[in-house]
Amino acid sequence: MADHEGSIRSIDASNDGLVTSSNDGTVHFRTQTGETIAVCTHPLQADGHPPYVLQTRFHTPAGEVISAGEDGSVCVWQNGQLLQTIQHPAGVWCVLSLANGDFATGGHDSIIRI
Repeated sequence: MADHEGSIRSIDASNDGLVTSSNDGTVHFRTQTGETIAVCTHPLQADGHPPYVLQTRFHTPAGEVISAGEDGSVCVWQNGQLLQTIQHPAGVWCVLSLANGDFATGGHDSIIRI
């Protein structure tokens, strides 16, 4: 599927389908066969462009998706809708869903946040 307009940074899978993130600032929600269901854009930066979305992960048990932006934005999505944006002081490079329902982030400032 060649439907991102920038390099794909991450892909994750669950029983619900696939999610991908890209340098184009979007998160694509997909079926198990890769068909795009929804395209969501990270909040825009001060320059009017979305940040690179460096990683996207399924987050359980609520069926949410967490995405990490190079501008420090961490977005929580559900069913293709933005639920929350959590701003970090530096770029966020990775996210991980934890078994207790929390998630962890790591980024450019060398700090892990839960």
